[in-house]
Amino acid sequence: MKSFEFIIRNARVISGKGRRTRLVDIGVADGKIGFVAKSNGNNKIRTSHAEIDLSGRIVFPGLIDSHIHLFAVAENASFVDLYGSRSVNEMLQRIREYIKIHEDLGEKENRKSWVLGRGWEQDKLAERRFPTRFDLDKVVTSRPAMMVRVCGHVAVLNTVALDLLLSRLDSKSLDKILIEEDKSGQRTGIIRERALEEAWKLVPDPSISKLVDQFLYSQKLCLENGIVGVTCILSENWKKELKAIRRVSESGRLRIRVCLLLPISALEEVESGILDSDEFAISENDGYAVHGFKLFADGSLGARTAALNEDYSDDPGNSGILNYADSEIIDYARRIKKLRRYILATHAIGDRALDQALRCYAKAGVTKKDKFRIEHCSVLDHKSKSKLSLVVSSVQPGFEISDYWIAQRLGRARSKRAYPFRTIFENSTMISGSDAPADSINPLRSFYAATHNKIPSQRLSLNEILRSYTETPSKCCSLLRSVGSIARGKDCDITVSNETHLPKIFKSNIFETFVRGIPTLTALRDKR
Repeated sequence: MKSFEFIIRNARVISGKGRRTRLVDIGVADGKIGFVAKSNGNNKIRTSHAEIDLSGRIVFPGLIDSHIHLFAVAENASFVDLYGSRSVNEMLQRIREYIKIHEDLGEKENRKSWVLGRGWEQDKLAERRFPTRFDLDKVVTSRPAMMVRVCGHVAVLNTVALDLLLSRLDSKSLDKILIEEDKSGQRTGIIRERALEEAWKLVPDPSISKLVDQFLYSQKLCLENGIVGVTCILSENWKKELKAIRRVSESGRLRIRVCLLLPISALEEVESGILDSDEFAISENDGYAVHGFKLFADGSLGARTAALNEDYSDDPGNSGILNYADSEIIDYARRIKKLRRYILATHAIGDRALDQALRCYAKAGVTKKDKFRIEHCSVLDHKSKSKLSLVVSSVQPGFEISDYWIAQRLGRARSKRAYPFRTIFENSTMISGSDAPADSINPLRSFYAATHNKIPSQRLSLNEILRSYTETPSKCCSLLRSVGSIARGKDCDITVSNETHLPKIFKSNIFETFVRGIPTLTALRDKR
């Protein structure tokens, strides 16, 4: 009889629609699953190492977050933490305390040293308004400061930072929607979408060494949350970020599988062959691969920049922003389809942006086999439902919880078309992710959101949302094909909850994460 390296005993796997579980033993050899058998204490399998007894803890196939910004997750940890701020004054106090701490550490004020923060939400502020540059000027006067809303699509600059931005842009770029003006014509410091992209270009890029540290921080966070694979969206600093991931891989510290989406601005260089050069050449054996490109068709509902077919209910006259003309998206889609190796992932939160993306994909000749993606699909127009079969729909279930103000933004009737998980699941290939740091990285929170949707008809079963975090994304990116299920021949990538009772799974923690048969946390490492 075959000898296995070790056996995982008494693993409780989910069966059926996610309402039942069964106990199994899992044999692991050379990092792969050799067998899965009913756990009855009579499996006479010889092992060369100690067995691992999970004592009935619930296990999943290793979870895959299909939409995350790994470098931004880590970078946020070094920003002013504005999450949960209850007033503008509280925001300012947090900024003061941040500056004091960093000055005490010897960081002197200068115009190149930006003060960066993220996490504010105008709906949670006592003033019920966006902060302005006049607010920030009270605490940061001699250096540029930028405080980004939780969604990442709108920010407020202080006067120093705003002047730097305006000196960079020509007069044609001064769109009053993107760089806000008040009724008197004064610029408020609020910037949106492409104006925010330009502001980020003014912030000095971190070194590759710093980016390595950021990646390792986020990788650790992924493993602690049971995540073994991701689709990671890179920034405009994608070349340095790629080099950082390569350095992590070459040093043997890459644990998770990383499918990468480059910004659409990188397309021309990729067409010219930059990814085939010695500097950037990648093998899937390295544990990471460029999967495609990310395009932002619109913004966010929180910032009221997501493009809607009707005006925002709480902002008449504003229906959001489309960032591209149809002709531009069609051109990008055709060029990427021609490359064959890559996909296009289009960020489309509002129904007008979703309609545009689906329309442009169809005109570009995109078919289901191309596996082009739509990111978010937060508001769905009924007429678009039948067209979803063309794409992979990448949703973020946690938004259903975070966007508590959705009825205010869209109105009661239209809000019933927001976060239509069942409609998307039944009409397209659905994968799920967090969009961290815009939302919590915790997958179990997403499981709860999908199974407890405020609209009962749009709820998914636990097994269905689990599939969107495991089996389905494993089929959408070749780098992930060896994971996604607990089955013979698959890599032993397994997420272990600390819970043994299924009804309590949503509030549980991750007990252990196996990657290629190796426990990556501390719980079981010494027992193997």
